[in-house]
Amino acid sequence: MQADQKILIGGVFTNYNGSGRTSLARLLSDGTLDTSFNPGSGPDNAVNSLALGAGGRIYVGGAFTTFNGVTRPGLVALNSGGAVDSSFNVGRGPDNAVYAVNIQSDGKILIGGFFTLVDGINRSFIARLNVDGSVDTGFTPGAGADGPVRGIATDPSGRVFIVGDFSSVDSVARNRIARLNSDGTVDKTFDPGTGADGSISAVAVNAASQPVVGGVFTNVNGIASRRLARFNVNGVVDTTFAVGTGADEFVSALVVQPDGRVVIGGGFTSVNGLARNRIARLNSDGSVDATFNIGSGANDVVSVIHLQPTDGSVLIGGSFTVLNGMTQNHVARLIGGANLGSGSFDFLSPTFVVGEFQT
Repeated sequence: MQADQKILIGGVFTNYNGSGRTSLARLLSDGTLDTSFNPGSGPDNAVNSLALGAGGRIYVGGAFTTFNGVTRPGLVALNSGGAVDSSFNVGRGPDNAVYAVNIQSDGKILIGGFFTLVDGINRSFIARLNVDGSVDTGFTPGAGADGPVRGIATDPSGRVFIVGDFSSVDSVARNRIARLNSDGTVDKTFDPGTGADGSISAVAVNAASQPVVGGVFTNVNGIASRRLARFNVNGVVDTTFAVGTGADEFVSALVVQPDGRVVIGGGFTSVNGLARNRIARLNSDGSVDATFNIGSGANDVVSVIHLQPTDGSVLIGGSFTVLNGMTQNHVARLIGGANLGSGSFDFLSPTFVVGEFQT
């Protein structure tokens, strides 16, 4: 979400509420299409990630090779009106899809995905770019990850958490989660042991610099952790975050609220035995927050979650078409802020957004 409360959405789609928009659009705060944002023909393939930079710059990551007819493999920067920002050029770019984009406080851009080269430079699945799009050679992850990076988060010290499908980073054993120093080297003071036994799709960092993760895993370092876990700052699983039986299906998105509660989305229908269709909120101790209950929930996957900064309302996107028994095609806002309770949802316009995307 932008500072002016406009909302960027991405994925794989060809229109929004009947208006042509290819895989990227911007909405006004009421959910109607913002026609002042014109990305032209847009990307030629999926948008997987969106991030906001200084000065209103918009970063778009995905599986595309061109954007509005301009060669921009995997990553493009747009100005606030949706035009390609020519001052940001990734050259030959990543040689495969970008799945995660994260902007550091200094404006540099962290990217993760399925690539092994960025503009011809070896960068296996993780890289950092300068504000002009060039590869930041001061960020040196060595051999990099040995498998795709699906999520990136930073802590207040500038350290970088990466999650995904890898089993090592720069030849150091790190199953599906690692913390990197600000120069890209593996931070060996964060040691998750045997790590997760399945893919980690999402990561967010709380106020205590603890990473909270979601995915398809059921065990972390020998501890039963069904699709949800929190780590201490040294990499040890935080057993005070007790999710019980956890989610019964994958978790694909999560955010940490300022009060430490965690909103999760995915393909699950229950969390710790309580019915929660594809969206739920956990208390800071991992228990299901009974005050957050969207009735019958979503009828299909929730793949992205974002908090509205003004009031904490929860924005969700995914492949759902019904929310609590009402038609709501793929995008919704759950109003009520951090104390949503049973809540309600809004957006005036039905939408046509499909595929996975992140903001």
